[in-house]
Amino acid sequence: MQPSGPNPPFANVVALFGFEGANGSTAIVDESSYARPVTVVGGAQISTAKTFVTDGASSLFLPTAGSSYITMPFPAFAAGPFTIEGRFRWLTGSGPSLFEIYEGATLVMRLMRSASDGRVFLTFSTNGTTVAHTLAPVGSPTYGPNTDYHICLERDASDIVRLYQNGVYNPNTKATISGTLVRNASTVPRLGANINGYMDEWRFTDGVARNGVDASFDPGTTAYPRS
Repeated sequence: MQPSGPNPPFANVVALFGFEGANGSTAIVDESSYARPVTVVGGAQISTAKTFVTDGASSLFLPTAGSSYITMPFPAFAAGPFTIEGRFRWLTGSGPSLFEIYEGATLVMRLMRSASDGRVFLTFSTNGTTVAHTLAPVGSPTYGPNTDYHICLERDASDIVRLYQNGVYNPNTKATISGTLVRNASTVPRLGANINGYMDEWRFTDGVARNGVDASFDPGTTAYPRS
């Protein structure tokens, strides 16, 4: 199911991962139309022990917090509206990053869970060198271990950023962020950068906030469209 906002052309989907495959496989496929090559690091692998959607049979298992992740080349991203969404279940770890994006050696964007209280927050840079913080975890929902979550981070055309847990809108996870969050075409994202657990159905969309309003949506129980 889609969020309640516009459904853009499939070409706007710049990366898409359903993590389907044989148990233990490291053949991770980008199912977007760009079919970006994927590098698997630190024992990340397909697992049939866990699935998050009714029409799926596997997910990505990340055995070691801090060193298990996948990475791929990425275009310039988040100059304007965007949506990043996916499902995850963390098992252990003090403060797992769900994803990180680097420009060279500089970390410029990271969505992570607070080690102190289990809330998710965003760190970001608009100049490629200085990392600022927004969407602070105060008043936002917690993300506990051994629980399935859908998470959605988006920015609309008015530079309003919203973070949804299981499709639920929370005014405490809303902020205004202007500027390009990811600045150059040599950026390298890491998905599952610091989490011991499972991830499934991660989609990166450029150019549109798929929900784009101060309202909740139903993330559904099925995989995202492949076209």
